[in-house]
Amino acid sequence: MARYRHLFFVCNNRRGDDSPKGCCTQKKSAAVLDRMKGWVHSQGLRGKVRVVESGCLNFCARGVTVAVFSGGEASEVWYTGVSPEDCEALLKSHVGEERPYLARLEEI
Repeated sequence: MARYRHLFFVCNNRRGDDSPKGCCTQKKSAAVLDRMKGWVHSQGLRGKVRVVESGCLNFCARGVTVAVFSGGEASEVWYTGVSPEDCEALLKSHVGEERPYLARLEEI
């Protein structure tokens, strides 16, 4: 089995509509997941970069959360408040330039 250079976990958790935290599903996490997967495929990075759906990552109040695990110096990076419109810039920065996308970087 090949090891991925970057593994993106996109929270797609669903909470009840009455939850004060809200949930990533209500904040368009499915669209984020689809856009990220589409970009990876369009760039020919299958087998090197993997984007998968995850359960709750516990930051729903901050918007769609994406946790990234990579090799190298920045081995664990978390992004919050990710929108579908952020996906291309986030991936270009994190994957293409090997640096975190600062607009949505979360210090945990």
